[in-house]
Amino acid sequence: MQAAGELQHMQAALTRATADMYHTLDPLGHGPVLRDLQDQRARKREDFNNQFRALLHQLDMFKHSSTFLADLPEHCVVENRNERMMVSLGLTAMLLELAAIYCTLSFVLYVPRKRE
Repeated sequence: MQAAGELQHMQAALTRATADMYHTLDPLGHGPVLRDLQDQRARKREDFNNQFRALLHQLDMFKHSSTFLADLPEHCVVENRNERMMVSLGLTAMLLELAAIYCTLSFVLYVPRKRE
């Protein structure tokens, strides 16, 4: 009997899902507050999109400018002093990772076998 009573709710849920109308569902009566929040979010999203488009437009102007690299200081263009340090740090991280893998596999595979 309870399942028969739930069929109406299930039909309404399926209708809302197919029509993408869940934003109109208002069981607690908070519809106006939710609509205000949605409007506020939409305005903020639109403001963000406008600012982002303006920023992309500015960056696009720099992209087509041939003097952009010429305007940078020389040390910004040819600096490679820390390249050796970054390579050594990367190799150290790889070695530590390999050591951790070896320890983990040794613990998982060798220790249980030794107990038997």
